[in-house]
Amino acid sequence: MVYNAALYEIRLREEFKNLRRLQNDPNMKRILTIRFVDRITGEIKNIINNPSSPLYPEQYKIICRMPVYIERGNLKRDWEGEINLSVAPEILMNAETDKVPSCYLDVSHGLPFNHHISTGFFCTGGVWSVAKDYGIWYFIIGCGCIINQEAPWMDDSGAGHLNNDAYLYWKNDRQKRKINEINWPFDLRDHIEIGNKIEPVPKKIKIGDPLQREVHKIKIIRNKRKNGE
Repeated sequence: MVYNAALYEIRLREEFKNLRRLQNDPNMKRILTIRFVDRITGEIKNIINNPSSPLYPEQYKIICRMPVYIERGNLKRDWEGEINLSVAPEILMNAETDKVPSCYLDVSHGLPFNHHISTGFFCTGGVWSVAKDYGIWYFIIGCGCIINQEAPWMDDSGAGHLNNDAYLYWKNDRQKRKINEINWPFDLRDHIEIGNKIEPVPKKIKIGDPLQREVHKIKIIRNKRKNGE
């Protein structure tokens, strides 16, 4: 695919800014710690810091903290896992591509009893098919919803997917309930400007209202799509 390198860098910059907004959301501070890999130095930095150059990150490391079940009836309250995420131009710049971000979940602090997660594989299902219209921040929220076993994001085809016992425990014993009450900031979009906002033309005539250009905004349909393989 041929893509505009300058536009790609702008897209990476905007993704970075939105991820910083996600990190700074009051509801996320105890749940997510977002870090990035500097493209020049290779240093891993917290997203509150700026890159060392105008080249914005393509790789992120997101520490996710929340209680999760690691077996039937065993809730590990101090669980954490690191999501390693990387993107490329053909993913961010081509809405029609079937490619998805590379996403790996480190489960060294405990393997969640979750039919979307196994050692070495984190199935994010169709999360990117929705998230690509909004950004990496939405994809990270979707991953968090899967870890938290929130029903709209979970495969419920009956196949059991990666762990049939975990699927049956979630479906039958826990009645598809999510583990934690988390106020994910799906309204982050209210703080994100898409494109350049055009101010009304100054009123210089006596008749009529100032001319305005339409400001396009994105719309997120919350949790109305199941995600599965």
